Amino acid sequence: MSELFALNTDKVMRCKISCLVFCLSILSLTVTAQTGTIKGVVSSSENGETLIGAAVVIKGTTTGMSTGLDGDFMIDVKPGSYNILCSFISFGEKTIEGVVVKEGETTELNIKLDPAGIEITGVSVEARALQNTENAVQNIQRESTTVMDAISAQQISRMGDGDAAAAVRRVSGVSIEGGKYLTVRGLGDRYSKTALNGIEVPSLDPDRNSVQMDMLPTNLLDNIQVVKSFTPDLPGSFSGGYVNLITKDFPDQASLHLSAGFGVNENATFNNNYITSRRSSTDLLGFDDGLRDVPLEAMTGVPDRYVDNDRLDQVTRSFNKDMTLQNRTPGPNMSYSFSIGDQIPFLGKSLGVLASINYSKSNSFYQNGFVGRYNVPSASTSEQLNPRFLLQDSKASEEVLWGAMTSFNYRLAKDHSIGINLIRNQSG
Repeated sequence: MSELFALNTDKVMRCKISCLVFCLSILSLTVTAQTGTIKGVVSSSENGETLIGAAVVIKGTTTGMSTGLDGDFMIDVKPGSYNILCSFISFGEKTIEGVVVKEGETTELNIKLDPAGIEITGVSVEARALQNTENAVQNIQRESTTVMDAISAQQISRMGDGDAAAAVRRVSGVSIEGGKYLTVRGLGDRYSKTALNGIEVPSLDPDRNSVQMDMLPTNLLDNIQVVKSFTPDLPGSFSGGYVNLITKDFPDQASLHLSAGFGVNENATFNNNYITSRRSSTDLLGFDDGLRDVPLEAMTGVPDRYVDNDRLDQVTRSFNKDMTLQNRTPGPNMSYSFSIGDQIPFLGKSLGVLASINYSKSNSFYQNGFVGRYNVPSASTSEQLNPRFLLQDSKASEEVLWGAMTSFNYRLAKDHSIGINLIRNQSG
């Protein structure tokens, strides 16, 4: 009885599977019968080469595909009329209209695309030659008709120099005396000239020909050029070296620089014995407020004592009678530097602005020094000098130095600009 039941069960299962396969076959035939196929090859009309990766789509829809390795494609769609769009890089697009697809049939569609020439509009790149790099400085030296050395802002920033005096000493043949005075090829400052953007800068010290190089911060410089030979376009009053400080005309970005320095002179700083005279209200700025002016009576000339003794007495009495010394305690030596630069739009053009101000004050002092004058004795009496008189002295000095510079540069056109440099230096 159980064997008969198992046999009947197997027959039922085989019957169900046969029915399922038959239904799926009918469904597949029905779906296939409801669509058609578009197939073909995309190639170049110029040489017949098949195009791999060309896009073939039904226009107005997202139905489509890219061609295979042989340039072939095959798209299944419902029966109807379609517009086929074909495109490929560097080839013109092509639309085939009215492609008829019938149910259960394959429509052959071979497409040939025409190469399309691509016209690229010319690109013009304009830029100003940099003057603050090592390569730029080397080009300047190579093209120069003189013997010249130079140092760029790029090199200066790498060395960390804060002012022009510290930077220029790195040029071969150049040394700095006293931290600020220039010596080129062993010749003193009287044989050298300093210029700012090609314009000679006068010295503040009446006893020196050289400019105090520590007054200009390096963040305002593009490069420093040191010329060591003569050319007709340079001043004829130098024989050691001609130093040209080239400042930035149009800063690449806004900059702000502030620095302060302090120093100690072991003989002067905080010394209660430091001597001074009566001070004016503006001594800190390197000039006085009229306290030390020569009296008007003396400005007209000093009369001869035998001709106009009364007039001479009047001139003498007009001078300040206060000759007493005072003691005060000076503070540390100090220096300050502030600079700012930027490039701003002005009237549709670029305006480059640079401004800087520097200030320094220092004190020096010695006491119990000796001053003397001597006579030369005859050789027969002694080999030593005979003193005429010997004096003991003390000397104190206070030096103030400050300078301000403002530079404006306006770009008129691509290759034309106009600029002005304003400089104010004071020493006392």
